[in-house]
This record gives sequence, structure tokens and C-alpha cells, in this order.
Amino acid sequence: MVLVNRREKESHDRDRLEKMRQFRTGLIQNLRTKGASRELRFSEYVERCEVPREEADQIADEIYLQFSFKVMADGVITNEERDSLTRLARYLEIETERAIRIEIEAKSEIYRN
Repeated sequence: MVLVNRREKESHDRDRLEKMRQFRTGLIQNLRTKGASRELRFSEYVERCEVPREEADQIADEIYLQFSFKVMADGVITNEERDSLTRLARYLEIETERAIRIEIEAKSEIYRN
């Protein structure tokens, strides 16, 4: 009985991880093809994909962090880059304080390296 429950849990975990991978891939594809000014809002996309909001927010934070790395790589954030970061944060429904924390994390990581 314990072995069956463990297998069911492992199967459930694999399914959940695959669903989150697909969500992330689809979200990135959507961002690349349409930019951050699309008609479909992030919360609607999360709901449509039936992804827990907390996990979707973690993925959004990771995407914002990766974009922040790219923008900050040369040490200068241009007005155009700032506008892009702002649009991305708005689309991913990342509030200002959270965006600032993510950007500080990106800056710290860049300067450490």
C-alpha cells in the first residue's frame, strides 16, 4: 500500500512539474511573439492553464529576473530598457516593490560575477 501511494505521489509530482514546464514555455513563447502588450492578461493565462497562482508568480519572477539580467548586463539601463522592464512587470502582474527586489537581485548577481 505504501509503495502504491509513493508511486501515485511521484506520478502526480511529475505531472505537476510537466504542467509547470509547459506553462513557462507557453508564457515565454507568448511574450516573444506578442511582446508584453497582448490582449490576454497574465491572470487570465494562469486561469486558462489551471496553474496555481503562487507557482505562476514564481515563474513570472524567474522570467523577470532573466530579462533583468539581459537588460543590466552592460551596467546601464536605457529609457527603452526601463520601459520594457515596466511593460513586462505590468503584464506579469509583478507589483513595483517585487520588481525592485528582483532587479536588486539581478544587479547583485551581475556585480558578484
